[in-house]
Amino acid sequence: MKRTIALLAGLLSLGSGLRSQVITITFEATLNSAPIPLDSILVMNLTAGGDTMIYFPDNILVLGSTGIAEALDTDRTINALPNPFASSTEVAVESLGGAARIAIHDVAGRELVSLAANLSVGVHRFRVSCARPGVHLLSVVQGGVRHTMRLMATEGR
Repeated sequence: MKRTIALLAGLLSLGSGLRSQVITITFEATLNSAPIPLDSILVMNLTAGGDTMIYFPDNILVLGSTGIAEALDTDRTINALPNPFASSTEVAVESLGGAARIAIHDVAGRELVSLAANLSVGVHRFRVSCARPGVHLLSVVQGGVRHTMRLMATEGR
């Protein structure tokens, strides 16, 4: 176990110097050559500090930029209640009017679903449910500006 953590710390420290590259680390456990499902994985960066927890069924950690901008905490364009959620959550998107693209990505940056629509001015509400538990990124692009929000599904449907 200590060797695994040391290996992870070494990989994470290498990633700090490669800011323009995306590094993907996949974790797995075996016992007598049989795979064991991990309920959670704690990854700690011993060099630069910080840690992250990965929950089942996810076993991949992506380091670097995936091309999806983070939203500011003061951004109120997207709101989801409840978040985290078990079966589904209600998302409210405030629109200034015009063409918009709404998409949901997984944490690796893969697009799961998207919708292009011409939205009227106002708040538009819709329900989101996820097939798999984990962190998903909801993004709304309107007028050349991207707003992104993390959605945490605790259960799949």
